[in-house]
Amino acid sequence: MQKIWAELLCNRRSIRRSVGLIAVICTVLISSGCSFMRDKLEAQDWVTLSYASLMAMDQYQFSGATAMEVEGKEVSKPLTFQGSVSDHHKLTIQSDQTHHNYTHPAEVMKMLRELPVEQMTVVQEQLDPETNRNTVKIRVTQHNEQSKQYWEQKLRSQMGELTIIQTSQTANQQKVTSALRESEQQLETMLQSLQVKQEIDIVIDVHSILPLRLYEHTTFEYERDGKAMSEVRKTTVRLHSFDGKASNDIYRK
Repeated sequence: MQKIWAELLCNRRSIRRSVGLIAVICTVLISSGCSFMRDKLEAQDWVTLSYASLMAMDQYQFSGATAMEVEGKEVSKPLTFQGSVSDHHKLTIQSDQTHHNYTHPAEVMKMLRELPVEQMTVVQEQLDPETNRNTVKIRVTQHNEQSKQYWEQKLRSQMGELTIIQTSQTANQQKVTSALRESEQQLETMLQSLQVKQEIDIVIDVHSILPLRLYEHTTFEYERDGKAMSEVRKTTVRLHSFDGKASNDIYRK
């Protein structure tokens, strides 16, 4: 077993690029209870194999909430969302808001697996109080510039969607168009000074190698009307009902 695992570790780059046969073999061996293999895993390996396990699920559900703070004060009650995935990729989502920045677990895992990050570490191994399962927590620190580019694109896209909706639902086109143009100018001014810091924690079941929870903590710093501003976005996502089963029924030990 140790010889097989040593050879797999030598091909770690191939494992990270694919969720194919090698990743599946590793996932099966680890989920079967091979503690030696678990001990040899690096943070990137956990993320790659957990993504493979998630993509192997025909269906699962997730729910979560996002809270926003401006200058240390919560601006509104947390926005909640819930969703389900069927046939491996068909997504259904419900949210408090039409344009809520919900977190799709598979997209997050894929992004962390494929894109370069600043740092990825194993920060904690413990018995999870919510599921009574042994878990490992992986902390991912994104590159600041990469995070900035991601949020610039996302915010511009949302402004474009909002513009289309507002102009199609109002009779006073001139007034709305003027207000939206001013908002777009304000957004672009803010984006020029925008700095983004983002960390994502992933709690993974060490037996099934499935992600149980995602925690996102993003800090936005920018200037508005010459004043330095700070916003914090906190999102928690819980995954459950993998293939229609409770989380702790998957690969039960």
